[in-house]
Amino acid sequence: MGCWAQDYKVLDKSEKKRPEWIGISGNGYIAVGSQKPTLDEARQDCMNILLEEIINAVAVNVCSQTSSDLMQITRNEDIQFTEEFRTSTTIQSAVMPFLSKISISKAKATYWEKREDKKTRRVVYEFCMLYPLSDAELERYNQQFMEIDRDMVEKTRRLEQATKTISSIEDIDRGSVEIKQCVAYFFDKTRRKWAEGIAELYLKAPSRISLHGK
Repeated sequence: MGCWAQDYKVLDKSEKKRPEWIGISGNGYIAVGSQKPTLDEARQDCMNILLEEIINAVAVNVCSQTSSDLMQITRNEDIQFTEEFRTSTTIQSAVMPFLSKISISKAKATYWEKREDKKTRRVVYEFCMLYPLSDAELERYNQQFMEIDRDMVEKTRRLEQATKTISSIEDIDRGSVEIKQCVAYFFDKTRRKWAEGIAELYLKAPSRISLHGK
């Protein structure tokens, strides 16, 4: 018997032969897998891993493209910016709406096994998925994100300029609501701090109107 003998036995499986694609990404596909106590948990975790893989793929291009004219980023800040993008829970909804269209039903192939550990007798399920993701589709995801991001940056700039010409309580109320949306959107500390500074200007604006007798 070879030194790589399995330490588990397969109790059940979805196919007679284990697919060769398992664990091999490339050529327009992402291969992901997970092991959990139940099949449903393994399937859901596999889906979460797939979404994280796609987020990571987009994050590679984010820092070099996102609002490069807004700020100068050092190497350390560049790494931090990308990590903030990758781990932001905001990405799941507003920042990457296309993620909602990704589902197991669109997978190229799936496979599962029910395993029992030979020593502990503990049973786990392995679920694997091969999901199509071409370079062209990834680029579309990048472009969708960049369009959303550019719109939010332009909105923040506009609100910053508007603080110089505030003339009524209505201006303050409208601007305060909109800048809060920008603060909530920015997942990186640098731009969030920028938006928070503008929000602070709107908070101070009522006293400025009073001083000018308006």
